Amino acid sequence: MPYETSQWLVLELTSKADNEDPDILRASIRHHIRDAEIFIPVSIVQRGGQKVCHYLMEGYAFIRCTHPESYYSRLENTKYVQNLLYAPTESKKVRKLSLISDDEIKALHQQIKVEVDQGIEVGDVVLIISGPYKNITGLVKEDIPEQDSVVIHIQLRSTDRLVTLPRAFLQLQTKPLNIAFRPNFVAIFSWATMALMLSQWKPLGLSHIYAKYKSYLWWDGWYQQRQRISRFFYAYNNPLDFSPIYNKFKSFQQLCNGIFLRDQIITVNKPLEVPSFSLAKDKYQKFKFLSDTQKRIISLFLELKEMSEPPVNLIVDGTQLYIRCAYVPGLRGLTDAQGRPTGAILGFLRSLGAYKKRFPKARIYVCWDGSSQRRKALSPEYKANRVPRENSGDHFEIDWLRDNLPLLDVTQAFNLHEEADDVIASLVKGSLRDNLNIIISTDRDFIQLVSEFTRLLCPPIAGLEKFYDPKLVMSEYGVQPASFPHVRALSGDTSDNIDGVPGFGLKTASKLINVYGTVTALLDSNLAGLSKGQAAKIRENNERILSNLELLMLKEIPFDQIKSDVNKKEAETKLKELGIKAEILNSFFTQE
Repeated sequence: MPYETSQWLVLELTSKADNEDPDILRASIRHHIRDAEIFIPVSIVQRGGQKVCHYLMEGYAFIRCTHPESYYSRLENTKYVQNLLYAPTESKKVRKLSLISDDEIKALHQQIKVEVDQGIEVGDVVLIISGPYKNITGLVKEDIPEQDSVVIHIQLRSTDRLVTLPRAFLQLQTKPLNIAFRPNFVAIFSWATMALMLSQWKPLGLSHIYAKYKSYLWWDGWYQQRQRISRFFYAYNNPLDFSPIYNKFKSFQQLCNGIFLRDQIITVNKPLEVPSFSLAKDKYQKFKFLSDTQKRIISLFLELKEMSEPPVNLIVDGTQLYIRCAYVPGLRGLTDAQGRPTGAILGFLRSLGAYKKRFPKARIYVCWDGSSQRRKALSPEYKANRVPRENSGDHFEIDWLRDNLPLLDVTQAFNLHEEADDVIASLVKGSLRDNLNIIISTDRDFIQLVSEFTRLLCPPIAGLEKFYDPKLVMSEYGVQPASFPHVRALSGDTSDNIDGVPGFGLKTASKLINVYGTVTALLDSNLAGLSKGQAAKIRENNERILSNLELLMLKEIPFDQIKSDVNKKEAETKLKELGIKAEILNSFFTQE
């Protein structure tokens, strides 16, 4: 009996399919199964003679199921198809095909679009991966959404140029962090650069003063022999009359190494004038002052230069990223040869690799959830609305990630008795507080940590990516980031099953917090400006508001760390055991 036409079968491709033209792959599959409807998770963009393919999942393809399972077995061990993918079952003797729905295929289409767009916008640094300017880095100057293209400023050997290219021809390198202190920093750095140049400028530079000082030292050392020196200098100016002495002086002149300036030392008919040692000391003091100043300027310049590229940390909410990857269409049913689930591992590593490509100089921290008991003790209903995850081997996948992420230069942090949110807050407020931090999570609770040094990157799930800085938080929620928990204490948080004050939404709560500053100040006030009904609801829910604030505030807590222990060969071996291709490591390691 044929399968439902709304279901798709997952095909695992051979290594020959890597970087192969998708049209050739489709033709090969249709050679064995005519009129097959095939979906390969790849986007193809062609501009003139240039063709760029963006793969969402390399090594996999999907074919709509319209026949019994045995009909598709003919695809196994062909040129481009290695085998059919089977879902894990309780019995090893029973094999069940891994199938996904039309909705999941549509979701993959959307994911491909998001990956191709990459969120590229004005100010981003991008790498051109196709066309005549391939492998050149440029700066995005203008967005042309109607053409799905952007204008890039690139530097060539002889000139600068503006070129218009589709987003698919680009690979995002870095996004501007727009740190609040940057305008002042740029001004200070510019001043230090100019001061350094002035201190080394020859007409006013220290080398001239130093040469003068050395001449004074020579004078003082030879003070007792000035009559003899006078003869030498007289011979220097009259070489024809004093040729023997002149020859001796020439060798002596080499010893002096050009310290004396002829027009400043002696003329033919003038007596020799020797400066006093006190004058030399005075000149030396001036020189030393300027020399010390120059050293300080150089030191300041080097410090500012180092600060111009401060450390960047990607702090990933590991548990949340894992859950998202575990339910991605097309990944959920992936298993290795032993039937162990691998989809979440593959998705997790792909996501981390994508962020590493985007921020190549960043250090990666992955934080894991522990227990929520502290918050559940405050409110038994906390997160009670969460649907329990199916026991589909996720312990194996999480354990594998925890054991092997250090091999990829990833540091992990956790506290068995606290949530990852508080661990991340402890990193941002603690050891990483002077760094530039990018928290990666869809959890808006992290908005309270946003500052001039910390950003919240919310990946696109059902919309566009959001990169929260204080300005965006103020624009979207009407309050500063630190006030966000106070807003949520009034309005509630449905995602964590935290009930707010009835009738108080985000807008109303934001207005109140802007006036009173905190919920404590609001509760201690006479509630002026509120209607009688609103004031009554605030008073009735006094304890709930304070309890909500306690639940929503992220606290600094002690935590354990698993340090990175980089080993590419071991990582390749571990992936090979799961049947995952080692190419996924290219984002974590420099190509050899």
